[in-house]
Amino acid sequence: MNLELLCVESDTIPSAIFDSAIVDDDRTLSNLITIEERYLITGSYFKCLQTDLTSSNRCELATWMLEVCEAENCQCEVFPLSMNLLDRFLALFKIRKSQLQLLGSVCLFIASKLIQTRPISPQKLVYYTDWSIKLEELTDWELLVLSKLKWDVASVTPNDFVGPLLRRLCKYSFVSKNLDRIRKQVLNLIDLCSLDFNFSMYPPSMIAAASIVTAAETLLALTENRYIYKSISSMIVYQLHQMTNIEKELLQECHLQIEQKLLLTMQDKFNQQNQDLNRASIEKTLIDVCLKENYSESIQNHHSHHHTNHHHQPHQHHCLPNHHHLHHVPSHHGTYYQGSCLVANDTSIGVEY
Repeated sequence: MNLELLCVESDTIPSAIFDSAIVDDDRTLSNLITIEERYLITGSYFKCLQTDLTSSNRCELATWMLEVCEAENCQCEVFPLSMNLLDRFLALFKIRKSQLQLLGSVCLFIASKLIQTRPISPQKLVYYTDWSIKLEELTDWELLVLSKLKWDVASVTPNDFVGPLLRRLCKYSFVSKNLDRIRKQVLNLIDLCSLDFNFSMYPPSMIAAASIVTAAETLLALTENRYIYKSISSMIVYQLHQMTNIEKELLQECHLQIEQKLLLTMQDKFNQQNQDLNRASIEKTLIDVCLKENYSESIQNHHSHHHTNHHHQPHQHHCLPNHHHLHHVPSHHGTYYQGSCLVANDTSIGVEY
């Protein structure tokens, strides 16, 4: 008799089974395109309403929110939805800069409730803020956000278009053979766009379509020759234009902006790695120099002492300097590196290169 339990607990968050009938139905894509503009912001809220905030503040918060999603293994739809809720709320209600992380936590909480069977724990969100917010504030602001958005929080995001668009592009053998790789890169690019406020005013269908073009062209450049690359890329752009009714020129422009954003992100990542290597090298050099100077000083002191007093005990080599000298070696936690270009925070966004 098999006594093995059929219900075994797992860390994997259960999700709905993929339903091809919904994705393949033309009404799905048509309805998404029809209602997507309802969830768009129409202009920059930094200029008129959120005068205490900047786009850099939003980017810093978005980076933190993405890191929380990665730490919690959230589904890919949670982060873009939370950023849409954040932008829509900021376009309606003025807040202080000190309340920005609280708002981001609330938007993550609401988005995870909508998307996942196991939402992010509110206690964990408080922990991720380093206890800068209270649990009561989180629940109070949840009601505030929901009321300001009139409980219409099931926003259309670029992720909603990825499945329907890619399924219709599978008639091309290149797309069907590399479907998983393209999908994964597209989702990463959508996250990248969500970090940048400039993309928040673009229709989700445009961001999804342009991300597909960017991901496909990146893969084409690695696997196909130049003539096939141009041909397939042109066909993909044309098919996306037909499916979304987005002008090809606008689609190409958005694609170029995403490509530029990706290149800048890769460059920043590369510069960050070089800075970390340089900082480690400088620290090692400083410590080596200090050790060498202290060693030389100890040798000189010994010789001087040896010549003045020949009746003392035999010389003992002091291969390491005493702690008094080591205490003055500057480190990256001290004043030596404060304010210098060598200090940089790692702001990984989870994009594959």
